[in-house]
Amino acid sequence: MGKLFNTYKNLKMKNSEKIYLFQSGIFYIFLDDDAKLMSSILNLKLTNLSPEVVKCGFPVNSINKYINIFNNLNYDIEIVQNSNAPSVITPNNYIANQNILKFIEFVSSISPDTLSISEAYDLLNQLKQDSLNLLNKATWLKYFYFLAYEPCLFMHKHFIKILFAFCFYKFNYERNTMEKSNDNLKIYQKYLELIYYSNDIVRKYPKSENFTLVQEIKNSLYVGLRNLMYAIKTFNKKEKLNYLNEFDTNMNLLKIHIRISFKYKYISLQNYNTWSSLITDICNMLGGWISSCLKK
Repeated sequence: MGKLFNTYKNLKMKNSEKIYLFQSGIFYIFLDDDAKLMSSILNLKLTNLSPEVVKCGFPVNSINKYINIFNNLNYDIEIVQNSNAPSVITPNNYIANQNILKFIEFVSSISPDTLSISEAYDLLNQLKQDSLNLLNKATWLKYFYFLAYEPCLFMHKHFIKILFAFCFYKFNYERNTMEKSNDNLKIYQKYLELIYYSNDIVRKYPKSENFTLVQEIKNSLYVGLRNLMYAIKTFNKKEKLNYLNEFDTNMNLLKIHIRISFKYKYISLQNYNTWSSLITDICNMLGGWISSCLKK
């Protein structure tokens, strides 16, 4: 406790008019003359720091309650966070710092990869409003004071990563929208044509194939549809490529099923050509999509 009292004396020598509140473990405490004054005002119990020095205080988790009280008192009170390397801040700056810390903790808890475009933009709007609220409550001087006071928070890797992710969402929103409404919509519509055509064709297959070849064709079609939808929806590059590769496998299986169908004369040459043409169109679009993903 000797260091704590020495810090107190040094601060008092610099400015005896200020009242200093020290963080000590799980308590905030006033020392010596400050303790005697604030104990009478705040009704805090005086105890001994040493045989010569008294103290009074309250638990750390009560700080917000007492800051509200400090703001209504006609005293210049400053909070000392670390007695070894003292960082002295006013109660209002302390509140600003705590609000910024809560903001960072909130942002750090977000998983960008799980968000849809609409969810990401709702969250961007919320982050924008929260940021404006923080800036409106503090001057730029206080804001930069916070940067100097807790630089590690602004270098927090999760904070940087997530803000970058949201900037990426914002910057690419129009492009993603266009991709979704044009290229992705085209392959989706073409794939629906393939499903409709395939279902019409397999109705003519022998009943003996209902639980074999017909079932395999339908499985390839609907598993492919699922993979296509997942690829359209996800914004994770690795996941998108995985789904597109799975979709490509579904297309190759379907090609084999069609060849088998033609060999056993379940379909005509015209059916074979039309069916193959639909798959070729889809595969061409798919190849372009995969290439664009690999270039990003």
